[in-house]
Amino acid sequence: IGSGAWLTNHMTGEYTVDGEVYKYSYFVKIVAAPADAIKTGGIWYAADGSKIGPVIWGEFAVIQEVCTDPGPNAGIHGRQFRSDFSPGFGKY
Repeated sequence: IGSGAWLTNHMTGEYTVDGEVYKYSYFVKIVAAPADAIKTGGIWYAADGSKIGPVIWGEFAVIQEVCTDPGPNAGIHGRQFRSDFSPGFGKY
């Protein structure tokens, strides 16, 4: 907490359903929660009350998730979550 640590994770792949190949992509930004952040109900909040993002690994928060999977397993496309506090790394 408060270290300024961050990382990105990008995963791509493909799967087959009924002979049809579907390609997917998943991208996530994760940051260490700021020293003055508050964790409530599985969500980190900034000192000003704005939502940082879901808790991951205890002291970290997801600040952005992007997923594209057009296949029948998911059928989703685009940004799934963006932090209200900041989706960029410079604020952490």
